[in-house]
Amino acid sequence: MKRSSLKHLKNLLSLIFDEALRLECIDAAKGNPVRLVKVPKQAPAADETCSYDLRDVETMLAVLPEPAATVCAVAAFAGLRRSELRGVRWEDYDGDQIKVKRSVWEAFTNPPKTKRSKASVPVIARLRAILAAHKLACGNPVAGPMFANGKGNPANLNNLLSRTILPVLNRCGICRKAKLAHTAESSHEYVRDGSLPEWHGFHSFRRGLGSTLYALGVDDLMISGFLDTRT
Repeated sequence: MKRSSLKHLKNLLSLIFDEALRLECIDAAKGNPVRLVKVPKQAPAADETCSYDLRDVETMLAVLPEPAATVCAVAAFAGLRRSELRGVRWEDYDGDQIKVKRSVWEAFTNPPKTKRSKASVPVIARLRAILAAHKLACGNPVAGPMFANGKGNPANLNNLLSRTILPVLNRCGICRKAKLAHTAESSHEYVRDGSLPEWHGFHSFRRGLGSTLYALGVDDLMISGFLDTRT
């Protein structure tokens, strides 16, 4: 585990033991044992953060099938978090704005991460056209998850990533087939297609939100408003 993750776990455990001491569930004379714990010096540092620029985004939108392309478009042009992408519903979108009302993680539905996140996000013209096409393909629903599975529940983005996004972005530059399609019997070794951007996670869309909108010619004041609610 990364050093930052271990520090977060240590802090969490320390809070748990503090609460246990307050409730007299453990011997107060022994104190909080977590305070004696040290994060190993050999624990690896966190990976360098990455962000997608407009060229990366446009390339992904050109090669990814639906609904993966629209999911990435909302992440790139509206800055929604991964959990917010799962939580967004058609009734939250009025054609001009997306109202961020909930966050869905696994089987749990919660309010947005911060108070500032619980706000209306402007939808630029580029994204408006993409959402219009997506809505038409879904049968013009007026309610329900914007990205739904076959049962009408919020789609599992882990499945979307492993089954659609990664196979497309990690295709072979020689035969243009997915990496998993290459076996010992293949006529050549897998060589990743360098013309496609590497996947660095949904959060990389948020990190590049400001530069992406600027490259699209979005007004500086509007970009400032985006960043105020998306950070």
